[in-house]
Amino acid sequence: MSDVAPKSQRKSQIEEAQLANVVLRYFKLAGVAVGVWLSGYLNFSPSWILFGLILYVWKERQGQRKKLQIEIRQDTARDEQKAILARVEDLPSWVHFPEVERAEWFNKILDQIWPFIGGYVKELLTNSIQPKIQASHAQMASFVFTKIDLGDIPPRIGGVKVYTKNVRRDEIYMDLDIIYSSDCDLMVKLKGMNMGIKDLQIRGTMRVILKPLISRMPLFGGLSVFFLNNPSIDFNLKGIADAFDLPGLRQSLSREMVEDIIAEQIANIMVLPNRIAVPMIEGLNLSLLKYPPPEGVLRIYMIEARNLVSADVALLGKGKSDPYAVLKFGPEKFKTKVINNSVNPEWNEVFETIIDCKDAQVIDLEIRDEDPGSKDDKIGTAAIDISSSASNGTLDTWLPLENVKKGDVHIKLVWMYLANDPIVLEKVDTSTELATCVLMVNLDSAKDLPSSKVNAHSLYLMTNYLYLEIPLSGYD
Repeated sequence: MSDVAPKSQRKSQIEEAQLANVVLRYFKLAGVAVGVWLSGYLNFSPSWILFGLILYVWKERQGQRKKLQIEIRQDTARDEQKAILARVEDLPSWVHFPEVERAEWFNKILDQIWPFIGGYVKELLTNSIQPKIQASHAQMASFVFTKIDLGDIPPRIGGVKVYTKNVRRDEIYMDLDIIYSSDCDLMVKLKGMNMGIKDLQIRGTMRVILKPLISRMPLFGGLSVFFLNNPSIDFNLKGIADAFDLPGLRQSLSREMVEDIIAEQIANIMVLPNRIAVPMIEGLNLSLLKYPPPEGVLRIYMIEARNLVSADVALLGKGKSDPYAVLKFGPEKFKTKVINNSVNPEWNEVFETIIDCKDAQVIDLEIRDEDPGSKDDKIGTAAIDISSSASNGTLDTWLPLENVKKGDVHIKLVWMYLANDPIVLEKVDTSTELATCVLMVNLDSAKDLPSSKVNAHSLYLMTNYLYLEIPLSGYD
């Protein structure tokens, strides 16, 4: 959205869109009627008609349910008080937590300047996000944005929490409850096909750090902004993508692919450990804002699961599943091996990840059933709280799976603080293959990279990811 349309023009566009929806619905119903007539004329089996009707009814009900959810969120964004009185679900964080304060004054300012943000967002999407999407996969090389309209509904701050304990005197920590229930309209073209998303919904907790505090304007030396965890994302599809939003199709043709791309780009920009750091004074060491030292390392033992649901239907006897686990943590993702034909799988795998904020970060766990040739089914989810393992050192427990009738998963978390004294390494057991120390290397930028694998200087560029080999002398 580079230019702001007047209110009258916006109203005209809405009326034209409503008329287009009525015409589209008419042609859909006419198409169904013609399809039924053709099936009878060509002596097709009635089961094909029944299958088509089931798909149509399922898609209509899913669309109506999602449309209702989006309308509720958009009403909350327009008039929070009125929406709350009408419906008590999906309340902002200030209603639940007394230490979280409202920020209506900031929401009014944001509403005033929202039309002028469109040009910046358009430039960001076309000049920054678009090249990254094109480089993410060979099939995305022709990806381009053809329409960028942010709509009239700006993001809202559902609540603000300012920390006064466990922080230094020369810094300010704030957590913002970001609620973006938009009426945006984004269209893209990929391999000659037009597709898009609308009614984008994003919600997450964003942390803002102001430090160091100084005695001259603007009173703080730098600004750091990031999401503590991956924000929740939802949207509606348009164009050819909407036609593929049906059950049973491959993941590459469904909304999961688009959702993964959006989530990945957000995580790579501003989900821990990635941050947006802005210096406010000259001479500030930006690495202190962008690359602060982590708090520790979390070792995750993905042991087993029990009593999982049977995702695969068997003709004789009880059905089984082919389960595997996926751990999502900011931009990182870990995946276990697949255990075939089991509802009580044993993985016994270990993963390690660096933790930047142990009191606020959460690991999302998904148990999936592998289905070659189609989208893998989710057969349970769980959220792993890091703070409990950090305070106790070790946490060995069974977690009940959510969004499913039954199932539990057995995990073990081991928290390891980072020590600055190398003498501590002498007391560490090095008989295992697990890590005993951390080497932090911040690769700021690179240029004139080769487009294929090279042997010089131990630099490799493979599948759009950069790997840097650093030889360490004096170690075996």
